[in-house]
This record gives sequence, C-alpha cells and structure tokens, in this order.
Amino acid sequence: MDVLSLLKKDHRTVDGMLNKAIKCEPEDDMLRELATQIEEALTVHAALEEKYFYPLLRKRSEETEETVDVFEAYTEHDLLKRLVALLQSGRQPDEKFKAEVQVLTETVKHHVKEE
Repeated sequence: MDVLSLLKKDHRTVDGMLNKAIKCEPEDDMLRELATQIEEALTVHAALEEKYFYPLLRKRSEETEETVDVFEAYTEHDLLKRLVALLQSGRQPDEKFKAEVQVLTETVKHHVKEE
C-alpha cells in the first residue's frame, strides 16, 4: 500500500472513532477508551504525513499559496498535538474532557477536508 492510500485509510478510521466519541456521554468509560485509540492513531498518522507527505508537497509547491497551504497543515498538526496532549492527562472523562474531544473532532475534520 502506498503512503497516500494509507493516509486516506487512516482518515476514515480516525473519522469513525471521532464520530463514536462525540456520541458518548461525558462520564462514559468508552469515551476514555476511544480517546486513547484516537491519540495513538493521530500520533502515527501525523508522523507519517510530516515525514513523507508534507516535505514532498513543500518541494513541489510552485506558488506562494501552495507553500502557505503546506505550512498551514504543519500548524494544524501542532494544534492537534496540543489537543491530543490534553486527552493524555489521564483524568476521568467529564464535561471538559468531552469538550476537548469535540474540538479535536472539529479540527481533525477540517484538516482532513483541506487535505
């Protein structure tokens, strides 16, 4: 499987987990389990994109706008990493935790749409 196919498959997998997570109640133990799975998947996914995909896109960008798009993707990854770090706190799921999952979901969906 080529890297692009793998990345697209990851997008679908993470999207499914995020959709399940946002349907959970704040105190639901399933929310914690899904958050852990999402953390792991996004960490691997971001590393692949940053190592193989984004450098190639940057090298091939011919216009200023294309270069800006690549840097926007890196910036979105930084934001996603911060949101994932919040979920890795080890605390019990509550309303704040659920809100962080919702913001992560919205950010990931926006990022995937742009890619």
